[in-house]
Amino acid sequence: GVAGQRQYKRNPGSVTSAQILQGITAIVNDIATGTFCDDDEVRGLLTTLRGVALRKPNGKARPIGITPIFTKITAMLLMRSEAVGALIAKATGPTDLGIAVKGGVEAVPTLAAASLKANPKACLLTTDAVNAFNSIHTSAILACGSIIKPLRPFLCFLYGKPITAVYHDPAQPRADPLVIPVRRGTIQGSAEGSLICSTVLRDCVAAALENAPEARCVGDADDRTFLGPPSDLVKVLRTYAEEIGKRGITLNPSKMSLVCGEQADRAEAAQAAGELGVALADGAVICGAPVGTKDFVDGLLKEKFDTAIDTVNKVRLMAQHAVETNHRSVERILQLTRHCVSPALVMYLLGTTPTDLALPHARRFDDAVLQLVLTIARVSAGDPLRDSTSPEYARALRLCGLGAAAGGLGVGGAAQFSLPRRVGHLALVVSLAYKHDVLDLNTAPVSVAFPDLAQLLTAVRDRAGPALQAHKDLFPEREGERANAKAFLTITPENAADGPRYKGCHALNRIFRAADAMDLARSSPSEQHKAWLRSLMNEGGQHLTSSNNLLDGLSPQEVAVLVRQRLGLPPHPDARTDGPCSRPNCKRNETAAGYHYLSCRGPGVDGHSQQGRHAAVKAALRAALGRAAKRCGVLNKGPERGEPRVGDFLPTRVGYVPPAGADHDKDARGDILCRNLPHGPVIFDTVVSAPAEGKPPGSAAATAYDAKVKKYTDRYDFRGRAQLFPIAIEAGGRWHPASRGHVCTYLSYLLGGSSANWTASDKVTYNTCLRDVVESVGRALASYQASFVLASVKAAGSW
Repeated sequence: GVAGQRQYKRNPGSVTSAQILQGITAIVNDIATGTFCDDDEVRGLLTTLRGVALRKPNGKARPIGITPIFTKITAMLLMRSEAVGALIAKATGPTDLGIAVKGGVEAVPTLAAASLKANPKACLLTTDAVNAFNSIHTSAILACGSIIKPLRPFLCFLYGKPITAVYHDPAQPRADPLVIPVRRGTIQGSAEGSLICSTVLRDCVAAALENAPEARCVGDADDRTFLGPPSDLVKVLRTYAEEIGKRGITLNPSKMSLVCGEQADRAEAAQAAGELGVALADGAVICGAPVGTKDFVDGLLKEKFDTAIDTVNKVRLMAQHAVETNHRSVERILQLTRHCVSPALVMYLLGTTPTDLALPHARRFDDAVLQLVLTIARVSAGDPLRDSTSPEYARALRLCGLGAAAGGLGVGGAAQFSLPRRVGHLALVVSLAYKHDVLDLNTAPVSVAFPDLAQLLTAVRDRAGPALQAHKDLFPEREGERANAKAFLTITPENAADGPRYKGCHALNRIFRAADAMDLARSSPSEQHKAWLRSLMNEGGQHLTSSNNLLDGLSPQEVAVLVRQRLGLPPHPDARTDGPCSRPNCKRNETAAGYHYLSCRGPGVDGHSQQGRHAAVKAALRAALGRAAKRCGVLNKGPERGEPRVGDFLPTRVGYVPPAGADHDKDARGDILCRNLPHGPVIFDTVVSAPAEGKPPGSAAATAYDAKVKKYTDRYDFRGRAQLFPIAIEAGGRWHPASRGHVCTYLSYLLGGSSANWTASDKVTYNTCLRDVVESVGRALASYQASFVLASVKAAGSW
């Protein structure tokens, strides 16, 4: 069964939740052990598929079956179990890189291209099967149970008898559904489908390669590519077609291609293609990426990027309509842009194709994304910022692509990603190439198979020196990240095959983004914007690109204010009001860039004030800490109502003299109290400071933090009685590192014990809670400040 695979956090006091979880566990274990195989009524309830017919590019339907939830949960848990994981490599064989191989699927096209470079007289042959997943004989599926024994009961339950797929016509909701009995094939899109397909094909591939010693195979499930001399490929394909035919699968030669290496005998290749009935082509699409001649790859890149740009333009039209109607979907469209449109649409291509070919298309894509962002920011069509030749446009483009944790918008940036993405991809693929015997170091050295790796590594090292220094200046507390990046920089073409360096690759990418941020800060149009940009540089600045569970979203006008600030624009066109501040009790001047509201001490308009901002931040922090306690099942350690009076927990130091002019000194209060914690109660006290012009990043938060500590330690004698956790944040969202550390400490108290003893579930809970706290506070702060701008210019309705 699957019981005990994971630990679940729940409220221990809730009998109902415990009973529900026990019931779900019982059902899942019964499915996993095949208990319902002989109960047709229950089995039908748990196996009936909701059919969906997806349209293929050729207009035909691709049948997809959506599995009932309990069966889907069972499949996912079994696939992730250690018992199944230990058998995957044996089941799929060495030629499948798609299952349980990190980065394996995207390695396939690069490995195919590298094999042609290493063996320029060889060819590669792509294969395509007719509805492979849906055609496998049931006997072949059930035979997988003898190889992957932990899956045997589940496979018998799901595939031992016919199952039913039910199709509904959305255009005719009252019409009778189409019910189809499924008597063969795996469920395409299911957790176990690819593993079954690959296991079924394992012996077929082995038989095909047996009499062709120079041939190789790489692929994922049914997407297989064979490499070798043309004469060998003829023998390979004939045997492969015969073997898969015994298992119910048929090849489709009209969708297969034979691609020649640079020195291959084209006459021999043409003859082989004719014998096999396949096309002799300049390239092919392998696992979603183009492989072949430079012209072929460039043509496919144009086609794929054009499709991606068309999607971006459709989203831009949605944004335009939402802006014109002041619809609240603007915030969701911005999240859609970040999570689904950019750069996810093209990231795969940036890694699997040469940088010099991908870069021009990446720039086109970034331009399209910026136009979408400018629409969300309510930049008019005639604005100079819309002119792609203007310096303002170039700066906005870089800020659009800069990561949210480095002060940008975190969308677009395909061109900025291209170099580190390709280098990281090649560093992984080189390791897989020799580990899986696709290439031999003796006959195909790295310098021959991956000729662009050395040049790219040189470019990375040239950029890394200044980038590491910029990262140290901006984020001195992240020494571990810099250490991982430095380890990655030790890669050479000669040692790249030793093993992948995932952490170092990701760290180096973040460090490059820090260098971009520093460069943009230096060229900021004003000291005010430079201070604001640096204030955004950490997790708290990700409020626009994160998805959180706060009940209240941002208004369309607030989204526009925040996006404009990220692009270095005045937060509102009408905010350009130089001169003395009109708010009572404020002695400073308004600024042309519109950043004065970050530090204004006047009551403002519609009740907005520094006190109101503090209250908004405190409320968001309290709510997020409460959610963390609830997630961890320890509500008695969560925040209490009301503001704690510090004197109720700590005695005043002997000889303490209140500072001159201090009001209500006997009634000093913190903001949030949490009891029942190790080392005594915890008192959180929040402070929001304006970013300081001409000062290092985070200096305003550091000053505010130190002042809080001094205020309380000068007066009170802590000595183990209670703990003070000052939470100092800059107006852009940047947290003082010690404040973030306090939240980490509090979460460790909720989870109990040392992190070394945490389960995988505990670590997920910890990271989820930490992200929720930081992003929720940043979001509340940003929302309040944006509404302050709108109220100040009295123009919320004009947008």
